[in-house]
Amino acid sequence: MRKKLFAPQGVAYELSSKMIRTVEMLRDGEDIGRIRLTGKEMNEIGLCYWYGHIVDINYKEAVKWYKAAAEKRYKSAEFNLYVCYNNGMGVSEDGRAALYWLRKAARHNHPGAQNILAECYYT
Repeated sequence: MRKKLFAPQGVAYELSSKMIRTVEMLRDGEDIGRIRLTGKEMNEIGLCYWYGHIVDINYKEAVKWYKAAAEKRYKSAEFNLYVCYNNGMGVSEDGRAALYWLRKAARHNHPGAQNILAECYYT
């Protein structure tokens, strides 16, 4: 069962009951052991930190989870890292790192990354 959550900015995001419990455990300081999480689940945890679902907004923590998901080749996490590096949120602004993650997400067929990369090449 998926439950729709609303962040302080009014962003709606659906999470499974398993993910809600996992993020609650993180919020309460419990160790969840990342080994048993998929790239998608790690990215969802990053989104919770990004938007303030269940936990307080913490961009550095979001980047940590996005990187863990990107290590598992999860294309949405790679794109999220592009956004972080491009805007300097949770990390220092770094155009080279942003382009690295954008290209990586595009190679893994992330449509948004492919579109942005195409616009970069066009201009």
